[in-house]
Amino acid sequence: MLLVALSVLTTAEQSIVVEDVLGRRVELPGVPRRVVSLAPSITEVLAELGLLDRVVGVDSFSVSDWYLNTSGRLRKRSVVDIGGYWWSAIKVEEILRLNPRCCISR
Repeated sequence: MLLVALSVLTTAEQSIVVEDVLGRRVELPGVPRRVVSLAPSITEVLAELGLLDRVVGVDSFSVSDWYLNTSGRLRKRSVVDIGGYWWSAIKVEEILRLNPRCCISR
C-alpha cells in the first residue's frame, strides 16, 4: 500500500525505496507502470488513487464486484482476470504473460 501511495507522489526520475516490517528494503528505479492486483482491497485503493489505468490484471473478485463499480471500469479497459483470491487459485502463468513492469525504462 505504501508503495502505491509513494508512486503517486514521485516523478518518473525519482527512485522509490520501501522498507517492510521485517526490515527488507526494496528499491524501484521509477514509478510502477503495469500493475497486477492480487486482492480486492488493493484494487479498490488503486481505483481511489486514480491508478486503474496502470492495472493490467486483477483477482477474480475485483472483476466481479458489484458494489463499488470497479469491475465495470476494469472491463472497459479489458483488464485480465488472473484467478481467485487464494494463492492456489492464482494463475501465475497469466500474470507472467501480462508482463507487469515495476518501473519506467530510463
